[in-house]
Amino acid sequence: MRDPYLLTHLVSLCAIPLLLVQIMIGLAVGDPVFPPWLELGLLALPPIALGVAVQWQRPLYPFSLWVVSLAPQSLSEEKLRWLTALRQAASGWNVSGWLGVLTGMVLFTVFRQLYWAAPLAADLSPLPGALRLLGVLWAVLCFMALNLVVHMALTAARLQWLSPGASLAPYAADKVAQDFLILGRRSPKLWLPREPEQSDWLDRLLLQWQRWRHPDRLAVAKLEDRPAGAEVPAQPSAESTPEAIPAPALSETPESDGTQSHQSETAATSTIAVTASSETSETAEAEAVEAPAAGDGGDA
Repeated sequence: MRDPYLLTHLVSLCAIPLLLVQIMIGLAVGDPVFPPWLELGLLALPPIALGVAVQWQRPLYPFSLWVVSLAPQSLSEEKLRWLTALRQAASGWNVSGWLGVLTGMVLFTVFRQLYWAAPLAADLSPLPGALRLLGVLWAVLCFMALNLVVHMALTAARLQWLSPGASLAPYAADKVAQDFLILGRRSPKLWLPREPEQSDWLDRLLLQWQRWRHPDRLAVAKLEDRPAGAEVPAQPSAESTPEAIPAPALSETPESDGTQSHQSETAATSTIAVTASSETSETAEAEAVEAPAAGDGGDA
């Protein structure tokens, strides 16, 4: 599953190194006031006990971003099944509670190592030795934040691994606030899936770019997104394609008509010229015949 809330909590594990450094810098301020074993217990046990108690009684609400969370009334049926899986006991064992206990033990070991190695970070501390109390409070706050980050990430990882199916009943939405610890302000519209027609202008621009850049890939993606029972449109075959319309004859085109008219005009002109030449030749012959006859009349 790729739920944005669960992925956010898993990615938040990247903040662990930063929190460890801050804890070490806070513990490096000044010298211990109480014996080391007593100060170690006073600083480490309260945050660990708080995390274990929360996971045992009211597990952390996974659909939260620390300062803002998704309202229980807006949860989908699948998310309510995930909450059922978190609260469900395995063979009578409180899985969330015992997982919190094991996590607390590991975190106590980490804090103890940081406590003994804190003098190495004395040069990095911006506070003077007289402000030991302020440095210790900062270390405790960072250690508490570390507990919350680790517990929430383990909850998200557990949901990723469980993937509860339809066999579990959805958790009652009106009981979510009572059985889970919801951090942050509740919002009814936080990372809800958007409808396709509600996409912004950037999504439409990217879609147009993909259509122009890769038209073949877009066509393949549409075929892959087609429902399982949908029919694929058949490609037109050679038999179903309409017969090609024969091109018009040369004589029927306007250009051919103009050529024929030009040829007919040329033929008519040549006919007139031949007729005129024939008439001229007949007139010359008639004049040649009349000339001897006139000469014979004068002699007589």
